[in-house]
Amino acid sequence: IRVLSTELRKRKLRAWLPIERVADPLDQAMDFESRDLLRRLHALFDRLSTRDRLVFILRRMEAMTVEEIATHLELSPSTVKRSLAYATERLERWVDSDPGLIEWLASSRRAR
Repeated sequence: IRVLSTELRKRKLRAWLPIERVADPLDQAMDFESRDLLRRLHALFDRLSTRDRLVFILRRMEAMTVEEIATHLELSPSTVKRSLAYATERLERWVDSDPGLIEWLASSRRAR
């Protein structure tokens, strides 16, 4: 978790620095539209604070409990819940304002 936290902070810093990025092998495997949607989604995550991003990823993507997240991040469970609610609300609002992401989410839900 500390490594992930450090990496997220570094990525945010790199966005401000004019450093040439190394090509990601996944970029070459995806079509242009998929790469564009993925970049836009990453840009939304980058707008969140490091703590909110970590909480969201650990809860929604890693399926950790609130108590596990609180223990690992040394936060209170109520702080984890507030961060999760804040991140979820902001991401939903930002996705709703992006027609391409709305369409992609709708099609991925239909595919399930």
